[in-house]
Amino acid sequence: MRMNINQAAKAVGVARSTLYRDIQEGKVSVGKDGRGKPYVDVAELERAYGNVTLSDTSETVSNGQTGTPQKDKKRQCATART
Repeated sequence: MRMNINQAAKAVGVARSTLYRDIQEGKVSVGKDGRGKPYVDVAELERAYGNVTLSDTSETVSNGQTGTPQKDKKRQCATART
């Protein structure tokens, strides 16, 4: 499961600035989604901090995928009808 930086900081009970510092110091590894936004895997948080609380992390994390453009949806519908 992936979390953005805000979610990750809440999940481990540290300030965002602390998480960013730990990232800069190499204590926590991050990835980048399709839009270049950083994310942290829950397993990485468990490795670095131990306990992770997932209850306060209900924000949606983008995976970098976008929806189907409207013109393609119309084409798909037209194709499905034929």
